[in-house]
Amino acid sequence: MNFAHLSLRGIPKTLVYIGPDETRRSFRIRVLWDGGLKLLPLEGDSYSKAVILVLDATLPLRRLFRAPQKHRFTRNLLLMTSADAFPYDVDGACYALGERSGKSYIFSLPKVELEKLTETIPNVRAILISESDQESALLSALSRWFRQGNLYDLLGRARPIAPSTYRGIILSLLVAGLGLGLFTSWKQQQAKLEAKKQEYLELMESIATPLLQRRQTLASMVEAQRAFEALHVLPGATAINRIDRLLGLFPEGSRIERIQLKERELIVTGWGADPETWLSKALEPLTVDVTTYPKQDHFKIIFDLADRRQQAAK
Repeated sequence: MNFAHLSLRGIPKTLVYIGPDETRRSFRIRVLWDGGLKLLPLEGDSYSKAVILVLDATLPLRRLFRAPQKHRFTRNLLLMTSADAFPYDVDGACYALGERSGKSYIFSLPKVELEKLTETIPNVRAILISESDQESALLSALSRWFRQGNLYDLLGRARPIAPSTYRGIILSLLVAGLGLGLFTSWKQQQAKLEAKKQEYLELMESIATPLLQRRQTLASMVEAQRAFEALHVLPGATAINRIDRLLGLFPEGSRIERIQLKERELIVTGWGADPETWLSKALEPLTVDVTTYPKQDHFKIIFDLADRRQQAAK
């Protein structure tokens, strides 16, 4: 697309058609929502605003146009071709392409005649060629003008941007705006979620920190309890417990001769009548060695403190 031959001005809202007998018909150009055009007949001939003038194809002089296939035709090439095709001086006439009966033509009209046709229409923006005043023919002329601009305009001016192009631009802007709005909304939502996440993390931390401290405290208490219990399974502590319980079993008249702590064994020797009988009531596992004498028996009690510590650990 050559932007040098584009006009940013909108298209005129009025179209004036001049027929073969130079009668005129006016139309209102209405742009539809999809960018298409519709022509509505107008009454009167007030042309205070810019108009598009459309000449019937029988008014100008014409020559059949045969452009090479896939050849990019320009306004300068049109003028060079027209110089040999018409009996007018190039600067004394206007030239444009157009169609009639499905064929392409070069149309030419002397500037003097063109001024007579437009003297009552001062605000002419473009002069196009149509083969009739039917709406379809007029819209086709407008469409060719939008596509190829000054090649189809006897005045050779820059063509306006087609309404459908404006529609595409507007839709693109709307889509871009919608996309930007969605992205902005997504970013805001992400920021809210991140803030909520941080709030939850702080809440969980406030809950978890006392629990962790409590767990550490309980762990310290358990260690202290285990250490305290370990004191009771030391040989000295276990020996004291054994002796205390053993003394409760001794009957009157019995006596302890010696108490000895030897490594893992607690050895108690003494005298008493029938020691096996009252020592059988002991709860702790022990070994009793008895020597019988006439009056009293001599006994030797052996406690295995290692076995007792193992039971206490269990």
